[in-house]
Amino acid sequence: HNLGGGFQQGRIINIIAGTGAGKTTHVRELIKHWIFHTELKPTIVSLEETAAQYSLGLLQSYLKENFVWGRQGQDIVDMLRGEKYVKAMKELKYTEEGAPRYFIIDERSGSIGNIEDKMEEMHKKYGSKLFVIDVLSDLLRGRNADLAEDHMNFQREFVKDGVTIVNVMHTIKIPLGQDGRPRQVTEYDALGTGSFVQSAAYNIVLNRDKMEDNKIMQNTTEVGLPKGRGSKTGIAGYWYFDFDTQTCYDLEDYKENNPHMFVGED
Repeated sequence: HNLGGGFQQGRIINIIAGTGAGKTTHVRELIKHWIFHTELKPTIVSLEETAAQYSLGLLQSYLKENFVWGRQGQDIVDMLRGEKYVKAMKELKYTEEGAPRYFIIDERSGSIGNIEDKMEEMHKKYGSKLFVIDVLSDLLRGRNADLAEDHMNFQREFVKDGVTIVNVMHTIKIPLGQDGRPRQVTEYDALGTGSFVQSAAYNIVLNRDKMEDNKIMQNTTEVGLPKGRGSKTGIAGYWYFDFDTQTCYDLEDYKENNPHMFVGED
């Protein structure tokens, strides 16, 4: 609603949140939507997880099943050989015609230049027009300002070809307020050079109070849109993460479908 129907193609989008706010979880929901409901084939630049780990997270959300909880490595491997999981992973990874739904660049130790070359290759050779860098802050961490600015220039030029880039971004350490809890994150708290925030067409900020006693609120993320070209800025919704299904829901939808979770003032 705030975006007027969705992101415009050929733009830079920043998703900004503090540690533990659920950035990757929410981005997986976006990717799941894109691969099943659009013609886009996202390329995920995974800098925190291996390709296998990232696909496993997508599979849990796709099946709405937290099958990793309480299991160790070999137990998970054996379970995934079952017919149900083999079939689901195939549905997740490939279309009915056998074409890949998404790509993952697993370059956690690669240089910025190597990753940029891979992104260009995925665009020119495989026709990918949507790139998710998860997490951009990890790619630039410890680099000098010139390298960060060079990469920003690369992104600006890259989107001129009609490519969309989603940057998942960490924040600085957020100071505590008078109540002893961190204040809310803003777009200006994003780690790295300020040009990333300034150059983006959309800045989306996620806030979650991990110390909240109420479990519903503890797992609810407030979504803010402080910058959106041609969009309505402001609060853009509340998303609830359900641990058992490893899936995010609009809070109002979840409340409507689970009234037993919302009893009395709680």
